[in-house]
Amino acid sequence: MEYFVTRPERAGTYRIGEETTMANEKILVVDDDTNICELLRLYLTKEGYQVTTANDGEEGLDKFNQVKPDMVLLDVMMPKMDGLEVCRRIRKLGNTPVMMLTANIGYPIAEKERIAKPELCGGALLDIGVYPINFARMLFGSEITGITSACVKGETGVDLQSSITFVYRNHRMAVLQMTAFCANDRQGVISGDKGYIIVDNINNPQLAVVYSVNHEEVARYTCPPQITGFEYQVQASIDAIREGKIETPCMPHAETLHIMQMLDDLRSEWGVRYPMD
Repeated sequence: MEYFVTRPERAGTYRIGEETTMANEKILVVDDDTNICELLRLYLTKEGYQVTTANDGEEGLDKFNQVKPDMVLLDVMMPKMDGLEVCRRIRKLGNTPVMMLTANIGYPIAEKERIAKPELCGGALLDIGVYPINFARMLFGSEITGITSACVKGETGVDLQSSITFVYRNHRMAVLQMTAFCANDRQGVISGDKGYIIVDNINNPQLAVVYSVNHEEVARYTCPPQITGFEYQVQASIDAIREGKIETPCMPHAETLHIMQMLDDLRSEWGVRYPMD
């Protein structure tokens, strides 16, 4: 297998855009995944930021007190002290912005023919990767100023596991992971200064739970029982046809094409090629 890191300077329309106002300022990245920390450090340093990393919550707080960063990027699930507790303590110390969105999806499907074969447009990105990408896009919008990513490829040359980070114009960041090697919790976590939301099963949400910064459950939202998970798409199509529309406002054609272009650009960065490319 091969490991690839994309070059963020190959920007396109939604990578490196205008110079951000936080260039040359200090960012603290706290994540127990050392690979993600290193990817973010490389990318943000290239963009002119002074980057410090920490690999657990307690170390993150120590580094925060040492370097006094202008911005903190936090993972949620970490040893010793989770990201939300770190966030709560940082908010008591000042007004440093802390913005987090994480999403992951995984199924043990690497051996399936439709995943393994390039001639079938295989790979994890086009099969399941669109779900965390769309999750981030629905919540944080499209003002992406930078993308950095890493990919593991299989013997046939298709991507089987990857991590993608979006940096947004308003200083937010989304860290997305997808794998065809194994199952995972398929959760999305949206965090802010007043609490966080955990969305269960991001490709077909069944439950969303809202928590306070003290980890107390505030609200719980469940979805109606479904048969296949396609019920909402079918209903949206029916509504559009009845109204004489050729697209649905829930997912207009332009949105679909934009996300598809993003996926193609990621494949290009990773060197994942299909016979029809």
